[in-house]
Amino acid sequence: MTRWTELCATIESGRPFGDRRRLENALITELKRAAGIGICSRSAVHWITHQKVGDDREEVGLLKYGDADLGKHHAIRLYGLPWVDDAVLSLMAVVERSGSVWQYTVSVVGRRKNTNTGWYVRVDLDPGPRGSGPCSHPLLHCHVGEDATARNVQEVRAPLPSLGADEALTWILATMDPRLEP
Repeated sequence: MTRWTELCATIESGRPFGDRRRLENALITELKRAAGIGICSRSAVHWITHQKVGDDREEVGLLKYGDADLGKHHAIRLYGLPWVDDAVLSLMAVVERSGSVWQYTVSVVGRRKNTNTGWYVRVDLDPGPRGSGPCSHPLLHCHVGEDATARNVQEVRAPLPSLGADEALTWILATMDPRLEP
C-alpha cells in the first residue's frame, strides 16, 4: 500500500461523523469563536441550516441566509482580518443518512491588503476519486492563493490529511486570523 493509498483510506474512514445535527453544532461552535473576536456577525451562528437533497442526504451550511454572497452561494462577511480585505466565507456539507459526510466545501475569498489582488483559500472533500490514481485529484484537498481560474490556468490542489468540515473551517479561520489558532 502506498502513502497515497493510505491517505485515501484514512480520509474515507474519517467520513463517518455522527449525524447532521452534530455537524451543524460543530460548525456553529467555530462561527461563535469567530464572532467572539469580532471578525463576523454574531448572527452568523443562526444562518447555519439544513435541507434534504434526496432520499438519503441532507445539505448543511449557509443555504438560506448570510450577509454576503459568493457567486450563487450565501456567505458570511469577514471583518478586520490582518492580511485580507473584502473577505467572505462560504460553507456547505452533504451528510448521508448513515452519518457519513459525502462532500463538503469551505472557502474564503477576498483581496490581499498589500497588493489588492484576489486571494482565496478553499478546502474540498469530493464524493469519490476523480481522474486516475490517488494523486490525480486528492479526495480531500485545498486550494490557496490567487484564484487560478480567473486567469484560465490549472488550479493547484494540495492534498490534506483527514479533516472534518468543522476542522476545515477551524483551519481556514486560523489562516485568516492568528487569534483563532487552536
